[in-house]
Amino acid sequence: MNARTLLSTLRDLGVSLAADGHRLHVDAPAGSITDQMRAALVENKSSLLELLEWERRKLEVVGFKPKERCGKFIWQRPDNGFWYSQHMAMHLQDLERTSL
Repeated sequence: MNARTLLSTLRDLGVSLAADGHRLHVDAPAGSITDQMRAALVENKSSLLELLEWERRKLEVVGFKPKERCGKFIWQRPDNGFWYSQHMAMHLQDLERTSL
């Protein structure tokens, strides 16, 4: 399983991933991460960190502003001021790009 597929699968399960330097923070509902997924997280850690960093830079380029809250980052949309998780903000950007 590649990093992008793993990230998508984990997000579909309600798992939140965040990059903090060389550390990967995982916030998951109890029982949602199997031993196979845990092994895939270890195997793909560096790729996941790069992917999360790429998402962060992409959001900043289009004007989203990050704010740390309770140890997690949320993103403020520039046109309406609403706050989103990094995953939701990326999803909104993808929707807008496909509708153009």
